[in-house]
Amino acid sequence: MIAALVAVVFTHLWTHVERGWMLGIPTVANGVVYTGTTDGDVVALDAADGHTLWRASLGANSDETYGNFRGVVSSVAVSGGVAYAVSGSCVAAAFDARRGTLLWRRRVCANSRNDDTYASPVLADGLVLLGFDMIADRPTDTGREIALDSATGMPVWSFTPVRYHGSGGGISTTPAVDAHLDLAIVGTGNPTPMSSPPAGPDAYTDSVIAIEPRTGRWRWVTGPLIAHDANDFDIFASPRLFTLDLAGRMTPTVGVILKDARYVMLDERTGRILWQRQIEPAMSWIQSIGTPTAAGDAIVVPLYHDPAHGELVALRAADGALIWRTQTAGIYEAPVVWRATILAADARGAVDAFDLRTGARSARLPVASELYGHGLALAGDTLLIAGRGRLWAYRLQ
Repeated sequence: MIAALVAVVFTHLWTHVERGWMLGIPTVANGVVYTGTTDGDVVALDAADGHTLWRASLGANSDETYGNFRGVVSSVAVSGGVAYAVSGSCVAAAFDARRGTLLWRRRVCANSRNDDTYASPVLADGLVLLGFDMIADRPTDTGREIALDSATGMPVWSFTPVRYHGSGGGISTTPAVDAHLDLAIVGTGNPTPMSSPPAGPDAYTDSVIAIEPRTGRWRWVTGPLIAHDANDFDIFASPRLFTLDLAGRMTPTVGVILKDARYVMLDERTGRILWQRQIEPAMSWIQSIGTPTAAGDAIVVPLYHDPAHGELVALRAADGALIWRTQTAGIYEAPVVWRATILAADARGAVDAFDLRTGARSARLPVASELYGHGLALAGDTLLIAGRGRLWAYRLQ
């Protein structure tokens, strides 16, 4: 017998107000919440009451293709008492995490070529890894992954996945870093222009690339997972690492989902495809934009068709078998797991709670903002919800 659902209780703790939107997943470290704004600010807040500890500006790209300026739309990375951020102004910087003192600042891309910085900074081997794509898939540049020295901001290496005559291959994914295997896993995007890319093969678009963080050297590449993609079905959500029991052997794997709602699990050591599942027909235009989350033996995948229509789907990590499927409103962001509950953001402006075992909805929290960002954040029993001009903190019970 399945036990009755236990509804989540949301208790409001505080609200922080900004002029710009907050689209990145908030980062919590040592009692401080770090967030960025579309105006280009990096903001540090006291996690207990939300008051501002410090603020710094990196500027913003004034292009409003996505509805607002392209400032700090990704998450802030915090490591070793230092906060790292990158802005659509094409500026990256490091700050003393407690005081906000600037440690270094560097220009890393070109607004004139429509470079964009959706991917969040990641620390690996003393380096800061940064990914770049192009606003609205404009055919003006190629995607890139670069590494800066974390102490000085000096460039160490850079690569573009594009090895053909053309542009595109944007990197919107935040790399998944495996220190044990000395790998960073990166997903790439489609060639451009997205609706009619130039004729010919597009090697390494819509692909998964495993690199050595210290050198940027490619260890393996799998793809293109979609050949000559003219439908913008790229890898937009970030890869996720797993260790799976496959035929009695614990195997390091990496899972990625393409925007055509196809989940692919690969052997992390070789890039070999272990299994793949087409969750919805590719041309149904129900897409996965938020990064799936791991929950025990399950992978929970958010899907988005439009603000009112989407799904939440749980797959068995070992083989991709369907566990459950729940019809929802559109889910644009990455869900999080709290105890035996999945929390997911309704793009129209709410957080819904779903039972991890069955997918049944158990609670709903409306918020005064559409939710179209990277996702929610959990710090213990505190849920952080970043929206358009508001950051809310709630205690979960």
